[in-house]
Amino acid sequence: MQARKKMKPGLVMAVCGLVLTFGDVTRAGEDGAGQDVNWADPNEASWFSVSWTSVSLSTTLYNPAENPTQAAEGVSRELAISGQIRVLDPNWVLGLSYTTADCRAIDEQGVEWATSSGMSWMRSYSSLPTRFPRGVGLSFPMDPNRGYPLLLKEVSWSTYALLFRAKQSVDTPFQVTGQWVQIVPGVKILMEEATSQDGTYRYQFKAEFDGKSNPFTPIAIIREGQALAENLITKIQLLDAKGTPVNDASTGGGVFSSSMSGSTGNATCSGSGRCSACGGVKTMRFAVAVNPYEVKIPFVLTDIPVPTF
Repeated sequence: MQARKKMKPGLVMAVCGLVLTFGDVTRAGEDGAGQDVNWADPNEASWFSVSWTSVSLSTTLYNPAENPTQAAEGVSRELAISGQIRVLDPNWVLGLSYTTADCRAIDEQGVEWATSSGMSWMRSYSSLPTRFPRGVGLSFPMDPNRGYPLLLKEVSWSTYALLFRAKQSVDTPFQVTGQWVQIVPGVKILMEEATSQDGTYRYQFKAEFDGKSNPFTPIAIIREGQALAENLITKIQLLDAKGTPVNDASTGGGVFSSSMSGSTGNATCSGSGRCSACGGVKTMRFAVAVNPYEVKIPFVLTDIPVPTF
């Protein structure tokens, strides 16, 4: 098992109201129902960075004949900020949440334009790509009767990250034996299909696990009262006799697919592929994230200009 090492802290920047597209897992805050989770330490916070890419200001006027309720409220204006989020060090990051809290926007005069606080009883997580940034977005309602700020001196907020403390790999033969095999404590599999010949492979296995949280799903939904699995399967690799992964496009190209379905306590996982080395699969390797946990990441952007009409 490989444990996490200390890393140097770095600059952290991001944007309020994250709009991210993820994959899912499930777990409640460790601090108890109705309580917020711990803040990330400077080392953990340094793994994330965001920059803004555009700022837009919109004005909306509703037709009273069609939308009398909205029209009665008068003209509405909104400031929207778009940006990109990057994971600077993905080694210990499982995913980011859509949920944000503690949001503040302060203009050059020190006036607050938007605030929010608290935590959500449910937060969705998903794994992040490491090669490309993800889009982020936030919006602030603007009072049309107030003068516009020249810039937002500071935009700050927090969002939730799902991290883990250690990693390990577990190997099992790529063959049907009729026997259940333990991958990690509380998780076992039964191979139902394992074929590898003529440049193709296919596999399918059943999985049984303790608790309600599926350790094989790539998505996490955190709810009060639920517990996340102590071990999460983050990746399945198929290795040839030399230990080289064959179901990885970066090792020579090919066509690969996989799927998972299941319910409380069990799942069925399957996959197939076609490549020059796919006929020589000998081992199935499970990458395991040990002791996943949730933290709040503080973010700050400064000196964001505000457009005018």
